[in-house]
Amino acid sequence: MAANIVHANTQLDASIQVNRSRRSPLKLALAWLTLPCLWPYWALLIGKEKWEESEIYKVRRRRKELKPPTVIRRKRSLSVPLRKKQIMYDQAQAAFFKLPAELRLLIYELVIGREEVDIILRARIHSYRSPPSRTLPVTYRQGESGERTRCHVHKSSGISVIPLLQTCRKLYSEAVVTLYSLPTFTFHNPQSFLGFAATILSQRLSTIKSLRLHFSSTFGHNPIDELLNYKSSRIQNQRALTQLPCPNPRVFDTFLDVTCQVISGMTGLKKLDISVARPWPFMQYWRWRPNENVFASLKYIRNEGLEFFEIEFYWPELQRWKIEWRDDEFTTVRVPSVGTAELE
Repeated sequence: MAANIVHANTQLDASIQVNRSRRSPLKLALAWLTLPCLWPYWALLIGKEKWEESEIYKVRRRRKELKPPTVIRRKRSLSVPLRKKQIMYDQAQAAFFKLPAELRLLIYELVIGREEVDIILRARIHSYRSPPSRTLPVTYRQGESGERTRCHVHKSSGISVIPLLQTCRKLYSEAVVTLYSLPTFTFHNPQSFLGFAATILSQRLSTIKSLRLHFSSTFGHNPIDELLNYKSSRIQNQRALTQLPCPNPRVFDTFLDVTCQVISGMTGLKKLDISVARPWPFMQYWRWRPNENVFASLKYIRNEGLEFFEIEFYWPELQRWKIEWRDDEFTTVRVPSVGTAELE
């Protein structure tokens, strides 16, 4: 056994000597000459790490992330006042426009309706009407117990008023105000709301009277307290007609902050309903931050004409929270799992 070990060590030493003999002085010289060439690369790596940790780099990066979409001018203008070389005919030959203006307004309200309009941003902005008369009953089996739960699923359809608005410019000018002021606009994530606000005219955004924001994991995967980043979201792909708020790059605003800033500019808003649910169960830090984040963002919402304002939280680990607007102040309501609501 000892003889075998000695023989193996002898063979290993012999192989090492052969390898050393194969190293030519030329190869060693080339290795030492190329080694200094790597020093600038190492210096760049170290400098890049230091630069990315600096405050100046963070501010510049945030400034790029916070750059709103570029304002693009429409090729055609439908709203009055019109541009040069554009004409709006009085449509005197049409029997519809011979009706009184009050009757035409009632017709617009019947066609547009008061049902909710769901706005969802998926590569482009889509709108869906959810009238109660077109709901489909659905029954499904839950778990191994076989318990059946019955619910209603809204049948998705187009907004169905676009052909009416495309009839002529005069009809569009009369009906477009009703289109934005009558229904309740519902958004399921901050990106959809900001993309919508950046796409329509500012005067149209101001005519919206009822707004509902339902932020949950059903449609949106981003938490409301995620840092605002126009570059990483799909908002920059929209043809923006109005500027979104450009926050201070030194202040790390969230999507909810900018959402509340946009809402503060909606001067015609009468009803605001916000419900917030924790996006994912594994996001443990959401358990202790709802009130802190939301109250900090609500400081932007001070709409004078706002008549109804309610915010609800849905956290499985916490009790249900509700914030109501009463007498120009926010009131927090804790809704237990059983019983009635209790005011604090």
